[in-house]
Amino acid sequence: MEGVILSVSTCRKGGFAGMEIAYLQAMMRPLTLNIKSSTTHELSRALLDTYLGRYSGNRVLEGVVERGDGGIIDCVLFYSDLRDSTKLAENLPLDGYLSLINKYFDCSAGAVTDHGGEVLKFIGDAVMAIFPIDLQNRPAVDMCRAAISAAREAFGRAAALSGQNPEDEGFSFGLSLHLGQVMYGNLGTERRLDFTVMGPAVNQVTRLEGLCKTMGVPIVMSEGFQAQFNGNTAPLGQHTLPGLDHDIAVYTLPEFDTR
Repeated sequence: MEGVILSVSTCRKGGFAGMEIAYLQAMMRPLTLNIKSSTTHELSRALLDTYLGRYSGNRVLEGVVERGDGGIIDCVLFYSDLRDSTKLAENLPLDGYLSLINKYFDCSAGAVTDHGGEVLKFIGDAVMAIFPIDLQNRPAVDMCRAAISAAREAFGRAAALSGQNPEDEGFSFGLSLHLGQVMYGNLGTERRLDFTVMGPAVNQVTRLEGLCKTMGVPIVMSEGFQAQFNGNTAPLGQHTLPGLDHDIAVYTLPEFDTR
């Protein structure tokens, strides 16, 4: 059973008058319905924030719930992928592997959330996140700076974890940053929807991360991202990504350029 329990008291000598008691009794039903509605709304908001993220959760709470609902947005895309996950899964017991995965998510996804980004989904052991761009409140230059801060903190958290207990199984990950337009909204079937992003920019950021391994650097940025970022970067040359018919310039942060 669900309901509302309410206690009303007074410090007046003699307690409530009969008229006041009658008034309180008459008020109980509309008051409890209002309380129930308010608490249900807050619970829904908390659940949507947890499972979809604050930005996406608000969109759903505002009524963006039909398949195809959404629109085109500009955003910074943040994608990270755990290294040697198959080997780790084979060498660790299941509970140990799950513990390691959660530590990695705390580093990568946790840093995104703390710097104002939106974690859209966990794709196996990968993290897809965005920093939505708003010309007035969230300009591109600020979102690029926030994404770089999240990336640096993610690697810093991982380094701190490895130093806490050298006997623990360590982990590493690659991270890519891109800026572009995406379709942001509900996709899926009529009975099962996913609030996510789609488009060429999403494909590009996932393929961009693959260069981390071939280039031997932990973070790679696209030329579109670098053009809006006002900090220092190190060029990594021109590269062709799968699905693109032209080369693009890619960059990394100076502190990670070990060539």
